[in-house]
Amino acid sequence: MAVTGNNSKPSIPRGPKPNRGKSISPAAAERRRTMTIRIVGTLVVVVIAVAVGIGLIATKSNKDAQGGKTPTVVSADGGFVVKNAATTVPGRPPVPARATLTVIEDFQCPICKDFEATYGDAITQLQVTPGLTIEYKPIAFLDRASTTEYSTRAGSASLCVAEATAGSGNYDTWLKFHNVLYANQPAENSAGLPNSKLKELAASAGAPASVNSCIDNVDYKKWLARQTAKVLPTIQGTPTLLLNGKPLQTTDAAGNPLPPADLITTITAAAKATP
Repeated sequence: MAVTGNNSKPSIPRGPKPNRGKSISPAAAERRRTMTIRIVGTLVVVVIAVAVGIGLIATKSNKDAQGGKTPTVVSADGGFVVKNAATTVPGRPPVPARATLTVIEDFQCPICKDFEATYGDAITQLQVTPGLTIEYKPIAFLDRASTTEYSTRAGSASLCVAEATAGSGNYDTWLKFHNVLYANQPAENSAGLPNSKLKELAASAGAPASVNSCIDNVDYKKWLARQTAKVLPTIQGTPTLLLNGKPLQTTDAAGNPLPPADLITTITAAAKATP
């Protein structure tokens, strides 16, 4: 009986014969082990470096984000318009804008504190003057007068309060904060008020708790630095009072402060003058 191919046993593939006659020398094995260790070590260093790099980038990104906010409630030239001439005074007909009073100040400036004590009430009275716009421009150039950049921290805090409360154009809360900052102004060459105190003063002025993180992060630090760099070359110091963009004298020939009534008379006359 013939045997067909279908009944033949399949061939089984065989792998290479084991090399039983050869062995790896200890020196070669050590070289391989050393090479493996070096490769693994290099990979670990690369992974660590990448992780550190990512961490540094994230830290820098977070740091850059802090202090980089831009206020939305300021005027085109960076002022807090606490009284707009275009706003109708209750009980009086609208009048065209005829004069703008600008107060440039630094919350660390002791002369600014004296100015506020002397003329603050007069400026408040002027807020009902038809035809007059009143704006404040806080700057921060006196960080050297404290050990904690208080000038910048206070200026940024004022922006935090304005952003949180003056969106409708009502600066009453900001003005209260403005006043308590001067009432609590720290001595020069001190640490300045801590952020905890700035937050306490903001709350006392009526600002919401949402300003707290803004104050802690000094959210408007960079904007304030740019504003200061723009304004500072145009003035001789703080405080500076401008009427229609021109310096307004507040002292007599002997350097004594003019009576607040004189200031009111001068500014009121400018607001009534025909453009």
